[in-house]
Amino acid sequence: FKALVLENYMRVDNVGELAKLSHMGRSHFDEVFKKEFGLSPGQWMLQQTAKHVRYHLSEPGATISDAMIKFNFNSPTHFTRFCKQQFGCTPTELIAKLQEL
Repeated sequence: FKALVLENYMRVDNVGELAKLSHMGRSHFDEVFKKEFGLSPGQWMLQQTAKHVRYHLSEPGATISDAMIKFNFNSPTHFTRFCKQQFGCTPTELIAKLQEL
């Protein structure tokens, strides 16, 4: 189960698609997932996205628009809200913080 999740979570748009790939009903998937990963699937996927966004934006030359496309954010407002919730700052501020390290 864990290998299936780790191999496919970046290929799907949401938890429901991941559950379908596992050939499980959503509630059973959620139960097995929480047992295996210690978080709900939605929380875990959000954490993974945040981790990947942070890494991507730390790369020299990274742009907000590239990150939005790569991680399927449909508007600058949505991406800014995500960054403020996950990192406590705007995407521009995050890039500045990460690239000064």
